[in-house]
Amino acid sequence: MVLKRTAVITGGSEGIGLATAFAFMQEGCRVAICARNQKRLRAAKERLARTGDVLAVRCDVGKSGEVKKFISTVKENFGKIDFLINNAGVLLVKEFARTSEEEWNSVLDTNLNGIFLVTKHALPIMQKNGVIVNVSSGAGKRGFAHLTAYCASKFAVIGLTESLADELKDRIKVYAVCPGGVNTKMYHSAWPGTNPHSLLQPEHIAAKILQLCLKQKARSGSAIEIYNIRDAVEYVKERWL
Repeated sequence: MVLKRTAVITGGSEGIGLATAFAFMQEGCRVAICARNQKRLRAAKERLARTGDVLAVRCDVGKSGEVKKFISTVKENFGKIDFLINNAGVLLVKEFARTSEEEWNSVLDTNLNGIFLVTKHALPIMQKNGVIVNVSSGAGKRGFAHLTAYCASKFAVIGLTESLADELKDRIKVYAVCPGGVNTKMYHSAWPGTNPHSLLQPEHIAAKILQLCLKQKARSGSAIEIYNIRDAVEYVKERWL
């Protein structure tokens, strides 16, 4: 019997992570998600369970012990990982001079150290020819005022992606995606009043992630910018049109 492919998605309780979980499940994959907020995680699991096999584990990706438990639970339930989507992220909008050491460390713990920890513990059960997608940002390509900690973390994600792709080139492909503004709670908490119709939707980013994982046309190590719908929906057009 051929086992279904397994996708692991951090920050999977809402926004890009939840949309990506649905996208993989619609392709017949089993999905494991994690998030810090237990209430949102439970709600996401209930929605996803109507579509297929889903595992949901509360986990702060910046904490090694919790990451070990999450990946161990994935191994016990699914046995392997085919696709790893490092999506969990936090945003801090604050002038650099007023940013505390605790705030700086908090952003990097989730946005960068979380990718290190999850990937480190996931690699032993990742399948050959698997794919890792790290969610960076357009702010990982260009620095912006009042986003110093966020930009620093997202620039670093691209460097990590390029280095890991070179190191794993005979086994696993590694990509970064760099979205512009996306219609998520995180975005609106920072810039309230933004017209949601002027933003990319989480499903657009999910479509690009799915394309990278299933088609693998891009060069491993690439950081792919997604600033409009045309950048995002190539796979959707290939699949359904």
